[in-house]
Amino acid sequence: MHLPDVSLYDHSKTVAAFAVALYDYLEDKKIQKMPTPDEKPFALVGGDLSGIQKFIYGIIARGAAKNLKGRSFYLQLLVDTIVRKILDSLNLYDANIIYASGGGFYILAPNVGDLGEKLKELEAHIAQQLFSYHATDLYLALDFVSFGEAELYYEKGKTRTIGEIWKELAEKLGAKKGQRFKAQLEKG
Repeated sequence: MHLPDVSLYDHSKTVAAFAVALYDYLEDKKIQKMPTPDEKPFALVGGDLSGIQKFIYGIIARGAAKNLKGRSFYLQLLVDTIVRKILDSLNLYDANIIYASGGGFYILAPNVGDLGEKLKELEAHIAQQLFSYHATDLYLALDFVSFGEAELYYEKGKTRTIGEIWKELAEKLGAKKGQRFKAQLEKG
């Protein structure tokens, strides 16, 4: 007998995230039929806060344990705030959050026409805020990868797998982390 290895909560939350993203995609395209397997109505949005180690451990020895806990808590609140800002900007719900912890997060969003521009604007705004409060200590890399039914129901040789989508997003975030504060430097 096969027993499911995913909790009912996680299953329901994921279904809700896909439903919201699909609905928003269909509304944006002004169509009433389901997308074809080759279309890419979904986007995996990822964010990665870098400089965490230096920020957490750059404390004085006196009261270090309290400072460590405080700074860790602060970083979690910071990530939660960034995720909330992105959700609000994209008109999404908590169900669209796949993961948000440890300085990183992933959101399932609709792949609508202006998603890339909205994320660029959000990234620039958040980077400017982080820079004004923390100088070069903390930096947020933000990007996305679009995908569709073909990736969810992988057929060998036809398309990339969902694992390759995660890897592609991780590589994009890594490349951005390698160019920290590029926008601020270009502004002069």
